[in-house]
Amino acid sequence: MIERHRPPSVGRHNLHPHSLGFNNANPLEPAYAALLLALFGGNGRAPDWHAQAACRDTDPEAFFTPNTTAATSVCAGCPVADLCLKDQLRWESADRAVNRYTVVGVFGGVDGPGRRALHKPKRRHRAA
Repeated sequence: MIERHRPPSVGRHNLHPHSLGFNNANPLEPAYAALLLALFGGNGRAPDWHAQAACRDTDPEAFFTPNTTAATSVCAGCPVADLCLKDQLRWESADRAVNRYTVVGVFGGVDGPGRRALHKPKRRHRAA
């Protein structure tokens, strides 16, 4: 069995270099730091609203399963679900390659197929 190397377990909205417990012995530390900078911008820290997220102490893998019922129920009671969805849509749009392989997981209560639909340009119907 191949073992995947994963960063220390943290809530999905608490990811920043200090909370990941990086140390010099970890050869993947530069890669994690680069990922955090790509996800969160200049300082590699999550936006302040992440601390208010209902999912902050939930296992991130719960939001990447085929059955989205549990994840969407967490999002339903979240005070920052709209910011979460907006942030994820912005991140996916910046990729410029939004397709069926890159839009996964539940963010702001919306699953991958739901967000793919939001990315598609709306067609304008011409009057007859």
